Amino acid sequence: MLAVERRNISMDFYTVRDMRTTPKSLWDSLTTDGSVVITNNSKPTALMLDISDGSLEEPLKAVRQAKAMIAFNSMRERAAMNGFISNAEIEAEIAAARISALRLRNGAPARAVGLILSGHLIPCYDHRIMLEYRQVLQRPKFRFRPAEINALLGWFKQNGRSVVPAPVEMQMPFVDEAD
Repeated sequence: MLAVERRNISMDFYTVRDMRTTPKSLWDSLTTDGSVVITNNSKPTALMLDISDGSLEEPLKAVRQAKAMIAFNSMRERAAMNGFISNAEIEAEIAAARISALRLRNGAPARAVGLILSGHLIPCYDHRIMLEYRQVLQRPKFRFRPAEINALLGWFKQNGRSVVPAPVEMQMPFVDEAD
């Protein structure tokens, strides 16, 4: 066991081997501190949380939400570091996938994603839009990691509502994100 303190956060680290050889120490730390980190080959690989009160759903929901927010912010940062794509490419992407929330920090799509991730808005989706989002986010030009994509889309599926929308017969007006 290794105790580490960074940025006023104290955590106990246990190896995979410690789980086999000294499980009592691990469980005592988990009960006392509320969480421990499990390492494999000296790298953190898992976070164990104490849920001795039996409430699995709320902690699991909070962890998934945090992972989705971290993934979303990481994807945005990487998009900013790699340079934004041209306006023509953006328009093509919007027309093809409606995923511009990754480009405009204060645009309507970004605000909507923020409201969804904070729990103030419940997303409705169908299998086609989730497939489309996955295909777009996996494009090489975005360079998003599979774990980030899975965390973000998994959170949407877990916290959203799957729907089967009725066809819309009318033409929808275009709304400029700058508004």
